Formats: sequence, C-alpha cells, structure tokens
Amino acid sequence: MKKPEKKNGKLAGLAKARTKAWFDHVYKRVGASSVRDLSANLESKGVKATWLNYSSLTVAPKEKTLMDVERVLSGSSWEFLDGPDGIPLWPVLEGDKTRAKLFLTRVFALYDFYSPKRTLIEKWEALADLLMKECVGQVWAGVHHEFAQLVQDPTRNDMRDAIGKVTLKPKFLMAIIALAVQSYTSEDKASWDYANYFMSAIDGEPIRVVWGEAVADYLTEWTKERS
Repeated sequence: MKKPEKKNGKLAGLAKARTKAWFDHVYKRVGASSVRDLSANLESKGVKATWLNYSSLTVAPKEKTLMDVERVLSGSSWEFLDGPDGIPLWPVLEGDKTRAKLFLTRVFALYDFYSPKRTLIEKWEALADLLMKECVGQVWAGVHHEFAQLVQDPTRNDMRDAIGKVTLKPKFLMAIIALAVQSYTSEDKASWDYANYFMSAIDGEPIRVVWGEAVADYLTEWTKERS
C-alpha cells in the first residue's frame, strides 16, 4: 500500500475517508460502546491494534491489521481496500475506469436499462430515467424531458431537490460517481456538465447519510477539483 496522505498530523484525502469507513464498519460489527470496548473485544479474539489511532484518524491500517481483523470479521477488509457497502468506491475514485464502467453496466442490467454502445450523454440520460423510475419519481418537481437544458442552468438543480427528499441506495450513488469518473476523464466536455449536475445533486447530505462525513467531505473536494 502507498503511504497515506496526511495534513497537520491527521490523515487526509482518500486515506481519511477509507480509514473512517473501515473503522466505523468494524465498530458497528463488533457492537462496541467505546474504543476501549472495541479494543478489548478484538484483543480477546487475538487481534492487537491501537484502535485509538484509527478512531482519531492519525494512522491508516496496515495490511497485517486488515487481515487480522478480516479473520475475525469476514468482509471487513473490503471496506478499506475497495469501499463501503460492497462497492468499489475507492479504486473508482482513484480513476479505475474499467471498474467504473463495469459497475454502471451491472446497475443498468439489474433494472433492464442496459444498452450497448451508448454515448456518455446517452448514459446520463438513461441514468436519469433509472433514478426517476426507481428513486425520485414520486417527489420529482422538475421537467424531466428538458434534462439537456437543466444541466446547463447553474441556478437550479431539480435532481438535487428530489434526492434531498429520499435516501438513495449505495448502488445508485455509486452509479452516479462511476459515470462521473468516465465523464471527467473523457474529451466529451458536454458530459462534464452532466457529471457536475449529478455530483452536485448528491453532494453533502445525500452522501453523508449513507457513507458518513469523511466520505462526503472527500467527494466534495474530489468534485471541485474536476468541475
């Protein structure tokens, strides 16, 4: 693993987000009431680690710690290595376009929305249709057939208003992020407008509710750097 990014002695950037996601997952799985309780519980199972460092986000777990915890809590290492909720959030945010494309394809296929050889704009339109059908249709107050115009208007974001009234499932948040990665790394600048529009729609509270503050903060900065 590469050396984690730090700022003023604390983890920063993606290292902070993934360490926090992993720690919260382990804490919840153990059913701990405090860091001391967590440490005692896992130490009784043969796992020795300085949990206060992870909870304070001053140190990221090393591979040995991840694997030691994995032996006790199967699947926990995924939270740090790939992402929360069984999705490949970290590698996609690091620019893995193959995994981004594969994840989006799987989501489209799951809801019979898959179609080969779509352009990026057509993928955004299809994703908007999917979100309308599965997530925000009942609370949508915008004009759906004018999406091309909506994404050009910085003064409004009807999708954000709608998403604010529901809680998107992790797979839909990830689908938006996966397509944003594909768009931001393409030469199709029109697709960047869609990426900005949809990332703005999930920025802040929609992500914070599902994945926590550290992930939400990181994604806010990640989007700003690309928009």
